[in-house]
Amino acid sequence: MLAARTPVSLSLHHRIVAGGHRGRCVGGSQRRRGGAPCRQFTQALQSLWRHSPPIPPPAPPAAGAATSGEAEPSRQPPVLENAAFEEYYKVQQIVREEEWDAFMSVLRKPLPATFRINACLAWHLNFSRKELRKNQALESFHEFLKHESEVGNITRQEAVSMVPPLFLNVQPDHHILDMCAAPGSKTFQLLEMIHQSKELGLLPGALVIANDLNMRRCDLLIHNTKRMCTANLIVTNHGAENFPYCSLAKDCSGSYKDPCKLQKLEFDRILCDVPCSGDGTIRKGHDMWRKWNSGMGNQLHLLQVNIAMRGIALLKVGGRMVYSTCSLNPVENEAVIAELLRRSGNSVELLDVSSELPELVRRPGLSTWKVCVSISRYKIENLGFRVTMKFHTIGRM
Repeated sequence: MLAARTPVSLSLHHRIVAGGHRGRCVGGSQRRRGGAPCRQFTQALQSLWRHSPPIPPPAPPAAGAATSGEAEPSRQPPVLENAAFEEYYKVQQIVREEEWDAFMSVLRKPLPATFRINACLAWHLNFSRKELRKNQALESFHEFLKHESEVGNITRQEAVSMVPPLFLNVQPDHHILDMCAAPGSKTFQLLEMIHQSKELGLLPGALVIANDLNMRRCDLLIHNTKRMCTANLIVTNHGAENFPYCSLAKDCSGSYKDPCKLQKLEFDRILCDVPCSGDGTIRKGHDMWRKWNSGMGNQLHLLQVNIAMRGIALLKVGGRMVYSTCSLNPVENEAVIAELLRRSGNSVELLDVSSELPELVRRPGLSTWKVCVSISRYKIENLGFRVTMKFHTIGRM
């Protein structure tokens, strides 16, 4: 851990768990003027699955199988195996050798149902989504979840997705930027935080700007946050790595008519939940077992660095930024942090947040990792490039 020594604080927290939340790993992009970075983003996404194994053709129906007029046979369970995935992460040593079998066992288990009732409470139920839909005894609970989500009383959100906003230490007068916000569950959580800490009947002075590159995802973001009925939210549509500087009026009386009364908006808190390969979502995205390859993290590393560097540029002196992904890959996590610290020099520092959320199970981040390339679908060749850093990341969950 690094001791505090500079005026700008950068909290780089890694949400890297077995079964992370849904990431922006396959989202589209919008064409815009001066769009070289956007084209790079589009190309990275288009090539993300390039070396993935092809989908095998369906097997011909066996003799006596059900025809179109008969009941369909039960669906075959997905194959939860990928030799390249296991070989790659064994090399990276993201878990201890004696924990490997237990780790892989967890990855093959379905996620439980989780939802947030308000900003300070969360419920964790050991039922899979399939059980909620099919079990007759749980049918009423499933209907309850759908109805209460629609009216805004609860938010259906995976437990791991609730963690990054908690490390921001949001206050009711903060200016907050969610750089890659869609679909909006964490934005909604931030809005709950700023409203919860104010006296009843008084509106907070905080501002949350929720940004996303994709226009359709912005529509989804608006749909998911409008249940809050708040005036403290602005939704923007920009590439996060090129998010523009914003101006803020010093007072409300005619300030916008006088440019001299405008000041540059700097953010007290920034949530940098970047696009990623999403292999931490493997517990719910079974297709990831088939599509995963070792080059996925390499393709997004530069974009992740650029987005995080832009976040640092927008951060107020003394502010805090939380960096998170839903990837297990150190190339998308520790390697990004190492590059941020290298580029930023002494202008930012890592924060020790071990005393925050003490019940949270975590472990030290990696200080060394290997960069690999995919030679074939299932064979990984180590290029012999080993990165050694003299710092420790905040931790892995």
